[in-house]
Amino acid sequence: MRAWIIHHDDTSGDTLRTAMAGVVWSEWTPRFIKDVSDRKVKTLATRILDYLATHTGGAISTRSLKTALGLNDTPAKTFQRAVELMQTMTDGWKLEGRSLVPVT
Repeated sequence: MRAWIIHHDDTSGDTLRTAMAGVVWSEWTPRFIKDVSDRKVKTLATRILDYLATHTGGAISTRSLKTALGLNDTPAKTFQRAVELMQTMTDGWKLEGRSLVPVT
């Protein structure tokens, strides 16, 4: 069986995995809707936000952040989109030039 489940909550898959052991998940890539953040970018944005929640050094350059998270092989555009999305997920950080700065 092939089914498409579209839901705003990315964690709903965890609940379904419990009920449907062995289910195979595939990523859906939108073809007609522009500027839709895919799961990889959302996951990366969440990782960045989690890191910044524990960061105690004030501003951090995006290069240092990428290194700290072990993301040096991540494509620049993907990382950029994740940083942009992360800013919409919090009002505690903003991008100034090439650094993320805590908002006071």
